[in-house]
Amino acid sequence: GPYEQTLKLEGVGYKLELIENSIKCTLGFSHPVIINIPSNIKIELINNKEMKGISNSLQDLTNFIQKIYQIKPAYKDKYKNKGFKLEKKNLGLNK
Repeated sequence: GPYEQTLKLEGVGYKLELIENSIKCTLGFSHPVIINIPSNIKIELINNKEMKGISNSLQDLTNFIQKIYQIKPAYKDKYKNKGFKLEKKNLGLNK
């Protein structure tokens, strides 16, 4: 069945938006970051700080989620913990 992975965003003023087949990430940089969504991945916004990726390809999904995560991973922000956080259950074993 399809695999799912969830990515959360933390930080005041940070947000996610779906625009056609891309994700707009407002992350405190001077410009929002826009990422095109591959055709075999479906993205659902749970809210404006949490997204779920769904795909039949675990590898493609993992690569895409990692690509977004690496734009601003929270662990690199030592004080405020602002940025993306991967949900731990993202092994594709829950389906």
